[in-house]
Order: sequence, then C-alpha cells, then structure tokens
Amino acid sequence: MILPEENMVIDVIELLNEHKIVFPCRIVSSSMADGEFRLLVEGYPWWRDEAGEGEGKISFRFSGVTNGNLDLRALLDHEEDEGLEEFEIELTSTLDWAQPNQFSIYCSAPLPNPIAVYTAVENYIFASRALRTPGDYLNGAFRLSTFLEIATSSGYLLATGPEPIRSIVVAELKSQSVRHTVLETKRHAEGRLLVRLQGSAFFCATALAELD
Repeated sequence: MILPEENMVIDVIELLNEHKIVFPCRIVSSSMADGEFRLLVEGYPWWRDEAGEGEGKISFRFSGVTNGNLDLRALLDHEEDEGLEEFEIELTSTLDWAQPNQFSIYCSAPLPNPIAVYTAVENYIFASRALRTPGDYLNGAFRLSTFLEIATSSGYLLATGPEPIRSIVVAELKSQSVRHTVLETKRHAEGRLLVRLQGSAFFCATALAELD
C-alpha cells in the first residue's frame, strides 16, 4: 500500500524475514495510546532493497496491544546506536506456554516435596522464555511461603496452566505418589503476535512498518 510521500506500509514479520537489521539504529520516539504502540527509528536504512548512502527513518505501529510489559523510558535510554539490537516477533500460535486452553490440577493429599514442583515450573519458564512467573501457574506462588502452605494441606488447587505445565506438574505428582485430578478449561487466546524489544515484551494483534 502506497501512502503520501511514497511511504510504504509492510508487515513487520515480512520485513524482518527479508532484511537484517544493521546498525546504527536509534529509537528517537515512542508512544502508547488506545492500545496502539508506536516507535520511530532513525539510522542506517537496512529496510531498503538498496540502502545507498545516508540515513533514513522507519516507524513501527503495533495495534491491539494486550498483556505484557512495556518500558518506554528504557527504550529511549538504551544504547544510542543499537536501538533494535533485541527486536523479534513471534506468532503466538507457535508458543506452547501461551496457548489458551488451561488445565487446573487439584490434589487430595499433601505434596511431600513442593519445591521440586516449583523448580520444574521455574526451569520451564526460563527455558521457554515465557512471559510468566511461577506465581502465574502455581497457586499462591507469588509468595513462596504461601505456595508451600497450600501444597502441604490436605486438599487444594496446585496449578493452572497450558499443556506443558500440566505435563510437568503431573509428572512430579506421579513421582511423589500424590492423588490428583485435572480439569480442562477453554480460554481466549492472547494477541496474535508476541513482540520482544530491549527488555520489553507484549502481545498485539498486528505489527506494521512504514518505510521511507
């Protein structure tokens, strides 16, 4: 699509698949309003088929922003010429930890070693780079002492999460011979895309770039 002044709009995933980011690349402004995040970048025009000499401008527009974390100050304070050093976009459908179907795991006996469950979940979060904490999956785990209290009671909800969490937790329960029940609930999916940028990460519906 051609805009005034011959600017072109392209899907950001398509752009990143076709062009490698080259420095210098500076984030000069960012804003968030009405669920839309905008980013203006100046520097070497890596997005052009023929970059030539001089610099250019490119703007990014992320619409339908939902969950995640977005630190505008950190984006602008980052190393001046490496503003897009950590920039990637993934389809949410490819992320096991972000799948909508949730499994609730109930136990009917105390858990002999709750720390083993906590550690297994924490290791999965780290390995998968999930935008989650153990407290998002394990009941009461935003405070470890609360989780330990719950997990050593006689009947309780232990965890709620997608299939990978169900698999990890159930494997631990079987190894510790703890009686349990699993219930599945269908929920709404996150935004279509997951964007990671300089320590920020968020879900959104669309990601477009306007090229000079």
